[in-house]
Amino acid sequence: MMLCIVKNESEKNIIPCIGRVLPVDCYQVEIIFTDIKTSTFNRNLLLIIVVIFLVGFWFSYTRKSVAKIEEKDTDFISIGVFSFYPKQHKLMQKSKEISLSKKECELLEIFVANPNKIIKREELTKKVWEDHGVFVGRSLDTYISKLRKKLKDDASIQLINVHGVGYKLEIK
Repeated sequence: MMLCIVKNESEKNIIPCIGRVLPVDCYQVEIIFTDIKTSTFNRNLLLIIVVIFLVGFWFSYTRKSVAKIEEKDTDFISIGVFSFYPKQHKLMQKSKEISLSKKECELLEIFVANPNKIIKREELTKKVWEDHGVFVGRSLDTYISKLRKKLKDDASIQLINVHGVGYKLEIK
């Protein structure tokens, strides 16, 4: 440990302040080195605290990383050979990414929530187009056709037209 003592030979109680002129060359600096055992103890204690902090930070960081990985893994829905990411509006087939429009994504979400069930045309148009844009008579058919083209690589998945009723996502 180092102890520093400043001595003033001319004035005993000079307190330096901004703007105050201090006499030049009237100070003596005396440095005394002391051998105190507590300094190594304090240094070791500080080192232990820093190590504990770093270990705690590392554990919290890895826990957050694992949670993010798990969250990413549950962020998709498996449909045959595809992984469907509704929030990102995309389908993944191995390393091939297939982007979906907002309407295609909304339709596919409805079909995936109701696999192998017939969904009426009225229900689809109400859920997808109500208050979300202009619906023209054949819009639903157009988007179904686009989805069929994007899902054609997997023969176990079919979007089937049930004449006069609606559509069904058939997964074998």
